[in-house]
Amino acid sequence: PQQVQTAINELQALLSRMPRNAVLHFNLGRALASKGQFEQARTQFQESVKIDPGYLPARLALARLHFYRREFAHALQAALDILQIDPRHLPAKLLRNDALMGLGNPGQARLDVLATMKEHPNSTDAVFQFAMLDFYERKYKEAEETLSKLYQGGAGDIRGLMFLAETYAAQHDYDKAIQLLKTELAKNPERSDMRWVLANMEVRSGKYDQAVADLQWLLQRNPKSPDLYFSLGETYRRKGDLKAAVEHVRKARDLRPSDVTQWLTLGLLLDATGQPAEARSSYDQV
Repeated sequence: PQQVQTAINELQALLSRMPRNAVLHFNLGRALASKGQFEQARTQFQESVKIDPGYLPARLALARLHFYRREFAHALQAALDILQIDPRHLPAKLLRNDALMGLGNPGQARLDVLATMKEHPNSTDAVFQFAMLDFYERKYKEAEETLSKLYQGGAGDIRGLMFLAETYAAQHDYDKAIQLLKTELAKNPERSDMRWVLANMEVRSGKYDQAVADLQWLLQRNPKSPDLYFSLGETYRRKGDLKAAVEHVRKARDLRPSDVTQWLTLGLLLDATGQPAEARSSYDQV
């Protein structure tokens, strides 16, 4: 975070001398977005596009920001604007397809995904989108078949594996989903990303002891992670161990005191454990 703020300060200083530099506005927007300052980031991306309408990285960043903020209509229009400039721009095509899914238009999304796959036959992202369409339309067997191929053929890309597990979970076959993740994890036990996915699946299936063990393993390797402390707190809450839940959520709050969710969750837990005065303090902080 300190390095990001240093970048912001330096970019702002440069822009004071070169206010018409589209690349500087774009990079300042990226830095602001990485700090969660999305409206300020949007302003910088828009300024970059205004200065240089043909600068596609800024247009794409703006489109992705719209999508991240669930402004699907704006994301779709921004992607279409890019495609008017460069009709073969693959990232814009993928974002257009995602925006169509977000707008609840899977029929058009499917046609566009098929066209993207035909135009870019080596794009695993397009194949992944095709599987996601099947998943969201509850065609789990079709999604499972595509994701299995993507998982087996994707070097280092775990999306196929993750969503293959999701297809099993969507059909309430949590044991199969967990076994799939454990099999992959056994190949490389140090993969933190895989263990994180496994722990979340264990929580969803009610295997709280296993989830706690995996989250503690992750915490040992990343002891300053508020997300891990919060996840452990939530897992202990589901397990019924409210004392441990309070302890871990309080630690998460201390590590990231600006997170409203953590203050609110802590207040609710303190309320539930008979500590109304401290709970009120948390609510006041919210």
